[in-house]
Amino acid sequence: MGNLVSRAKRQFIRVANRQGYVQRAVRYTTIDHEQFLEHAAADTGISEAVLSGVARAICHQLKQMLLNGHSVEFPGVGYFRFGINAKAVENAEDVSADLVKRRKILFVLNADMQERLRRVSVESFVVEEE
Repeated sequence: MGNLVSRAKRQFIRVANRQGYVQRAVRYTTIDHEQFLEHAAADTGISEAVLSGVARAICHQLKQMLLNGHSVEFPGVGYFRFGINAKAVENAEDVSADLVKRRKILFVLNADMQERLRRVSVESFVVEEE
């Protein structure tokens, strides 16, 4: 199980039209590609060079599959899928690809990862205003 930290800061909440304390997760660092490969190599005993080639191939295939409309599962974690935002219209004959305003890639956690996330403890603190 993991342990996360959140910090709360007083700010204006537009949808509620009032001041309040808003919590955000504290992010410690960003693990870059090299660090990730280093950890994976230590875990598996596979060389970083081999893992780097595998990672490049997986990323290439992930992009190709997603951009061709497939969902791609990452076992034990979740799946990526393609999504769009489009303007709604009243009549079926008005539907067209021109109404698509945004294309996006979504990531959805699987049930196991959702359960693990629910069990992560969160420690909170308040950031005092200056």
